[in-house]
Amino acid sequence: KVIAEVSEPVKLPLTSSIYVMTDPCINPTDILFLLDASNMTGIDGFEAMKQLILNITTYLKLGENLTRVGAIAYSGQASMPIQLDDSFDYHTFAASLEALPL
Repeated sequence: KVIAEVSEPVKLPLTSSIYVMTDPCINPTDILFLLDASNMTGIDGFEAMKQLILNITTYLKLGENLTRVGAIAYSGQASMPIQLDDSFDYHTFAASLEALPL
């Protein structure tokens, strides 16, 4: 369902959040979240990115044969500190994500 259509890209402050998900995601899929770890966003921005990811993952049905999530952190180079097969439940993923340093 389309919530809104825009003709130009919309820039939002990093701390803004848009919540349009009303039903949990039940289709199996792999999702990788990208985090800017270049210090350009500062510690507050990095923590805001992690919080937004946690908010999104609450709507996902995580599991080995369901939705798998991971994280890629990038700065000068990219790394994948949370692999798709590292966690199959929200609490394990959340703990791994919260432990990521800037």
